[in-house]
Amino acid sequence: MNSRLWIPCLCVLVLACSGSSEKSDAQSDASLDLPGFPDVPDGQDVPHDQQGADVAPDNGEVPEFGWPADWAAVCPEWSEDWPTLAQKTGFLDELVVNQHLVDGLLRTVTLDDQGQVKALHQLPSSGLWTAMYLASQSYRWATTGEPQALENARKAVEGLHHLTAVTGSSGLYGRSYHRPDFDYAQQPSPGAAWTESTVPGYEGWWFNFTVSKDTMDGIMYGYATALELLEDEEILATVKGDVLAFAHHLVDNGLQIIDYDGKVTEHGRMYYSAMDDFPGFNAILVAAWLQVALQAGAGPDIEHFYYDCLMRVGDMSDCPDIEVADLGSYMDAIETMLSLYMYDCKTNFDHFDMVFQAVEPLLKRETHPELRQRLRSVLDVGIWKSGDPLSDPSVAESTHALYIFMYGALAGKQPGDTIFDKAHQDSICSLYAIPQDRSDLDVLSGTQEGVCLNRFGNPNASQPIPVRQRYFDNYLWRLDAYEVPIEHTGNPDMVHSPEDYLLAYWMGRYYGFISPDM
Repeated sequence: MNSRLWIPCLCVLVLACSGSSEKSDAQSDASLDLPGFPDVPDGQDVPHDQQGADVAPDNGEVPEFGWPADWAAVCPEWSEDWPTLAQKTGFLDELVVNQHLVDGLLRTVTLDDQGQVKALHQLPSSGLWTAMYLASQSYRWATTGEPQALENARKAVEGLHHLTAVTGSSGLYGRSYHRPDFDYAQQPSPGAAWTESTVPGYEGWWFNFTVSKDTMDGIMYGYATALELLEDEEILATVKGDVLAFAHHLVDNGLQIIDYDGKVTEHGRMYYSAMDDFPGFNAILVAAWLQVALQAGAGPDIEHFYYDCLMRVGDMSDCPDIEVADLGSYMDAIETMLSLYMYDCKTNFDHFDMVFQAVEPLLKRETHPELRQRLRSVLDVGIWKSGDPLSDPSVAESTHALYIFMYGALAGKQPGDTIFDKAHQDSICSLYAIPQDRSDLDVLSGTQEGVCLNRFGNPNASQPIPVRQRYFDNYLWRLDAYEVPIEHTGNPDMVHSPEDYLLAYWMGRYYGFISPDM
C-alpha cells in the first residue's frame, strides 16, 4: 500500500499542465547526430560504459558560422569601447581565481578600499554556481588544454565534495558551507537553515541545509560536463564517487532528497506525481541524474530502475510503489507534462535553466532508440519552442546565449537555419553586452511599455530588454529577459561571480558558435 497521501488536485493539475505533444513528420524522422557520440543503429543500444565518451568534436567538424563583418551594425547596444569576447574572458577567468573561488565554492564578494576581498557572500545556492563554473572550466580545458582550466576544475570539484562530506550523510549536499578560517558577509545561525557539522575533520564548519532541486540539477550538470570533457583520473574518481552516492541516496529514498535531520528537503520530492512541480519537469530532472550515474558506473540496480521502472521498457514486476498516481512512463510525462511555456508572461526562466541543464546530459547519454528519438522531439517542441502559438515567446527569442548554444549543439544546427541563425546572432550580442565589470551597478527604471504582468507581478515588455538596461547578479540566464527594469541602487564594493558569462563563452567556443578572435 502506498504510504504517501493522495493529493486531491492531482487530476485537475495534470490536465492544466499537459502540453501539446504534436510533432511534425520532419521531427519524427529526425535523428540525433552529436559529434563524438556513439552511432546507435535502430533497435540497438550502446553499452553504458561507452556513453558520453570522446565528446570533443573532431577537427574540421565544427560548424563555420558566418560572422558579420561589422558587429556594431548588428548589435543594438554595441560600443567601440568594449573589450573583445576573448579579452573579457581572459580578465574574468583570472578574476575568479584571484577573488571568487578562495574557499572552494564560487562566491560573490565584497571588496575593501584597496580592492582586496573583504568578505565572501553566502548565496542560497553557492553549490549550484560552483557547478556552473566547473562546467565552464571543463569546456575551457577541452577547447584550449590550458593547465589553469584543469586546476580550476579540480578546485571546484574539491569544493563540491566538501559540500556533501560536511553533511555527514552519503549523497546529501548542502546549499553552501561556512568555513572557520574565512571571512563571510553573513554569519550562519541555527534558526536560518544552517547547522553546524558534526563530521570528524569538519569541526567549526557549518552548512546551509534543505538543498533544493535546482542546486542538485546544477551540480549534476557540472559533474556530467566534467565526466565528458576532463581526463584527470583523480578528478574523475571524485566526481564518479559523488555522483553514485547521490544517485543511490535518491533511489533508495523513493526519489526523495532526505536532509540530515531525516526529513524531506523543501523541494526534494522528485517522483513525478509529487505535484509540487509539473510531472514532466520532475521526470526530466530525475532521468538526467540517473543517466549521469550510469555513465559514472552505476550498477544493474540503477539501470533496471531507470529503464524498467521509470521508462517502462522492460520487466516492472519488482518496481517500488513510489507514486501517488500513475501518469504513464517518465518519458510520457516529459512529452506531455513538461509545461515550460506559459501564457501572459507567466513563463518561469528558472525552469528553462533547470530543464536545459537536464536535457543536455540526458540526450547525450540516452542510447535506447525510441527514448532517444522521443527526447529529440521534445527538445524541438516543448523546449526550443512550445508548439502553441498563443504561449509566451520561444526561448529562441530570449537572447539567452547559454540555452541557444545548448540547443544548437544538441540539435546539430548548421548555418542556414533562419531561426537559429538569428538566435545565434542575438546570443553573441548579449555576450558582448555583459559588462566586464561585474560590480553591482545602478539600474534605471525601464521606459518600455508593459504588455502583461509576469509571475512576480511586474510588467513585461513585448521584446527582450537590452542587456545593459537590466539588473542581473551572478547568473543572467535564469532571469526573464522581458521584464521591464525596476530601479536599483547598486553596491560598487560588491562584485558578482561571472559563471554565467564564462559558461556560455566556453561552451560557444567548444561547439564553434564563437570564434577565437571575436
